Amino acid sequence: MKKVKYGYKMTELGEIPIEWEIKKLKELGKSLIGLTYSPDDLVDEGNGTLVLRSSNIRDNRIVFDDNKYVNKDIQEKLIVKENDILICSRNGSKDLIGKCALIDKKAEGSSFGAFMTIYRSKYNKYLFNVFASYMFKRQIYNNLGATINQITTDNLNNFKVILPTIKEQEKIASILSTVDEQIDNIDELIQKNKELKKGLMQQLLTKGIGHTKFKKTEIGEIPEEWEVKKISELCNIVSGGTPSTKEYSYWDNGEILWATPTDITSNGKYISDTFSRITEEGLKNSSANMLPIGSILMSSRATIGERCINKVPMCTNQGFKSFICKENLHNEYMYYLIEIIKNDFISLSSGSTFLELSKSAIERFNIAVPGIGEQKEIASILSEVDEKIEEYENKKQKLEELKKGLMQQLLTGKIRV
Repeated sequence: MKKVKYGYKMTELGEIPIEWEIKKLKELGKSLIGLTYSPDDLVDEGNGTLVLRSSNIRDNRIVFDDNKYVNKDIQEKLIVKENDILICSRNGSKDLIGKCALIDKKAEGSSFGAFMTIYRSKYNKYLFNVFASYMFKRQIYNNLGATINQITTDNLNNFKVILPTIKEQEKIASILSTVDEQIDNIDELIQKNKELKKGLMQQLLTKGIGHTKFKKTEIGEIPEEWEVKKISELCNIVSGGTPSTKEYSYWDNGEILWATPTDITSNGKYISDTFSRITEEGLKNSSANMLPIGSILMSSRATIGERCINKVPMCTNQGFKSFICKENLHNEYMYYLIEIIKNDFISLSSGSTFLELSKSAIERFNIAVPGIGEQKEIASILSEVDEKIEEYENKKQKLEELKKGLMQQLLTGKIRV
């Protein structure tokens, strides 16, 4: 039997300080089931009451970019208060069960939907961190419904938590809140730079740098010095392919990087590795094509317009149309331009099961083209903003890792404060 260190005791939730307790949530507060309403009750805007749903929780924060309101009388107990904990208790995706947020002053006075639960307790500033911890999520996963992805109020009330002394609860909550504030500040900088980039892209990719004279064209007004060209005049468009998955020799110990749309969405601007690889034999016996460094790999099926620039040679599956730029088109300029014309690509797509963009539709598409020097200058300006965003995102990731480590240590009493 494991020896318990001095000043600690062994409990069903592990080793904790002697002064700390294990409590069920029903001993510390109460759970409230959300508002039941019909879809006809909801409106996108108006004078009704905001109904908080799963989509209003992001990164353990309340967000207000997918709001729905209800125009009906609501019981007082179904109006949220500051420091309530809002929990997603039922959802089609089990991964979303248990995601939570602490109600702030801005959200106070809202209601909450039928698939949500409010937990109300005087200990919530501390318990919110417990709710967001792996220890708590493990209890959720162990109690998910067999046929419906949900945790019931009864489940929640019987979940057990580690409860430090009041003084330590306050200190723990304060430390983790300080890290949260830093994460929020970084998040704000990320959003500001994304907005800056969005504005710069709209300006630079349609008006250019320092132009005063413009002309009307079939694709809109552009600087006089710019030209309108078909993409086929500027790029070779290359499709992908998949070797037979039944042929072992096409995949076993393959060394050729082979990208799927998942590789694109899980990378940033550049891609230098893929989840899957194929053999030379697999490449020869499929419609996949090797792409040189600096190609733009763009998803052309289902999710259209996601793209990366490859830093090493690779090929793709059939869900791509890749751009190999000729000498009169800078690849990074085209990378950014795709973001502006993505909706046009989507409108040109067709398909009953999923949308797909054809090679011929891309080749016929007209784009505005500055001189190569201005293309590079525009790409350089936008790249600087991208680098700043990436720098902030790396800082945010490090802070999130720091918080995760602190939670593990502080919420179990391994570090005392």
